[in-house]
Amino acid sequence: MPNLLSSTSQGLPSQVMLEKYCQVILTSNLWKEPGLTNGAKGIVKFIVFEGNAKPKALPSLVIVQFPDYIGPSFLNDLEKCGPIVPLRLSWLMGKKLCWRIMLPLKPAYATSIHSCQGTSMDRVIINIGKREFSTGLTYTAIS
Repeated sequence: MPNLLSSTSQGLPSQVMLEKYCQVILTSNLWKEPGLTNGAKGIVKFIVFEGNAKPKALPSLVIVQFPDYIGPSFLNDLEKCGPIVPLRLSWLMGKKLCWRIMLPLKPAYATSIHSCQGTSMDRVIINIGKREFSTGLTYTAIS
């Protein structure tokens, strides 16, 4: 099966740049009941590599602290932490089966108007430019 580097693949990005203490958003529903759902925001606490793997390689797991997570903590000394492991997701592109392995995380310092639609945020900065490129974006951003 080919590993296509298309920009869209079941919500998994083709690459993700993370560092300790960066803010992230979960891009998949991993465990709905305790709150590990698509759109959950958290802070990276640890990035774990296996064996001789080093940064630029895909981490084995990322431990993220999610403020709204109500499940058991992965770490005894830090509450609300959950392990995020790479997912392998597949999809059909025409008749071709494609797949990608990646962490279901994306940086959360900035987001698009459509990506954050329906979420509640404490503070936002909205840059809509000199004019809307699509009718209704300003309303969507402020509502």
